[in-house]
Amino acid sequence: MAPWLAFCVLAFAAVGLGGWCLPSRESRLAKCVWAVLCGIVFQAMLGTFAAASGCSFPRVFWGLTLLGGLGLPFSIWQISKSSDCSEKRKLAWFHVVLAFVFVDALAFGSWAISNTPLSSEDGIFHWSGRARYLFGDVNWSWDRADENYLGLATWNRHYPLLIPVWRAVLAGGSAAWTEVAARADGLVYYAAFIGSVWSLGRRLSASPFWAAAAAIACACQPLLTWHVQAGNADLATAAFLSAAVNALVRERWVVAGMCASGAVLTKNEGLLVYLPAMLLGLSVGQLKTDHFERKPMLLFLIGLLPVVPWLLFRLFNRFQLSPSGEKVGFQSDAILPFLEGFWLNPTSYCLWVFILISVLATGARLWAVQGGKELLSILLSSLGALGFVFVWTEASKWLQGDITLQRILMQLSGLGIVAACSGWSLLGSSLRPAQKENLEGESEQTAAVKPLE
Repeated sequence: MAPWLAFCVLAFAAVGLGGWCLPSRESRLAKCVWAVLCGIVFQAMLGTFAAASGCSFPRVFWGLTLLGGLGLPFSIWQISKSSDCSEKRKLAWFHVVLAFVFVDALAFGSWAISNTPLSSEDGIFHWSGRARYLFGDVNWSWDRADENYLGLATWNRHYPLLIPVWRAVLAGGSAAWTEVAARADGLVYYAAFIGSVWSLGRRLSASPFWAAAAAIACACQPLLTWHVQAGNADLATAAFLSAAVNALVRERWVVAGMCASGAVLTKNEGLLVYLPAMLLGLSVGQLKTDHFERKPMLLFLIGLLPVVPWLLFRLFNRFQLSPSGEKVGFQSDAILPFLEGFWLNPTSYCLWVFILISVLATGARLWAVQGGKELLSILLSSLGALGFVFVWTEASKWLQGDITLQRILMQLSGLGIVAACSGWSLLGSSLRPAQKENLEGESEQTAAVKPLE
């Protein structure tokens, strides 16, 4: 099978697998994103078990394709049902702008994937490198006593395996390793990321214009566009994170847990930073005045079940959360580089300045709406954890001559931009009724004065 055709088949099979956990009534766009991302989680999990059992990747590919094909009609039927009234509104000019930016980024990404070589160090040594080892059964072993255990390099054994396994399964569909097809998953994650930002913005903002503005601003980030073809895992993490928060805000707890599982199984940031932040956000959202709702937390934990085998595997192998096992300790010389990288950096410029100013100015309004406190809690706690990692651990060395901080900020950019745009839209909508009342009052005063004249 041709590599691109195998990619399309495996992606549609993911939709067929992920459709089984979709809610019956919800936005069609949100359900499309959840279906493909949850399906990828299922495919990676089943593919890992099959590969560890000695099954060849062509058989794994066709087995997952069969399972996805059986579930695809049900998934399409589930996605076709919608309860989102905003989907019935007419097309506006900002929708056209968003579509143009989105299609342009996908077209550029497709061209870059087809015409540029893999150049990122992480992609070469881990995300595609280990996938190629795994598929070719070269420099790879499932035996803990072997020097090639989980790949030739020892420093990246602690990395999660979702992307390497999925790319190895994809290569099984064409019976040969193709780097172009392997990096094509960036197109799926980019589409899922922007779709989640748009859907989350529509849920929280008071105007479709501000939701489109958030999606456009997120889609136009240069670093994000470059990551479509980079072959790294940051774009995938951003997609899983934003989809999980969108599900959390929409009170789809099991789906939120499934997407959070995807973030954990993709990069260690998902386990170290985003999962605790989502647990905190869920707890804050369910903390009522007189009691705490336990059912949403239970359903969210059920969605996290795919993470359990990986956590047990990590515990068994005593894997670290960082490549070098950085120790905790205050790094005074990291404060200035961290602030410089956060406030003004060449990949996002003053984006985060705008986001934090917007959150300070409109956060109270966003906190008052349903789902707003969850989003703000997750965003601010993630930023706090990020500051702790870079200022209070030896990970501060990655601030020098590296874009690690910028890549992590890109993962959070969707949540930050939605929080900023939604806050301004809510603030604007709250001012309009007051202005209308003032105008009505002025007109009544004018009418009362006229007879006296």
